[in-house]
Amino acid sequence: MLAYCEYQMQKDIWEGCMVKRRCSDTSEASLLLEAHVFESVKMDKDIQSLRLSRRTKDGQLDESEWELVKENAYEWAKRNHVAVYLKSD
Repeated sequence: MLAYCEYQMQKDIWEGCMVKRRCSDTSEASLLLEAHVFESVKMDKDIQSLRLSRRTKDGQLDESEWELVKENAYEWAKRNHVAVYLKSD
């Protein structure tokens, strides 16, 4: 999903998931996302691995951003018993 949406939505999704920042309400159509999940998703059962890449649509994360992403990912993965793989770009 991140590969196909506009930069601001990428940023909002990323900050909501990794930085735990809540997204504000918007009427901007390009920033609206609708999802339907009809069953419970169990992190330690349904998700087995998380693959991270430093590369973004517009280049790559700088060193401080990359370190924060990895730190948050490892913390989340430990809590949810999920393997983390770093992609070398």
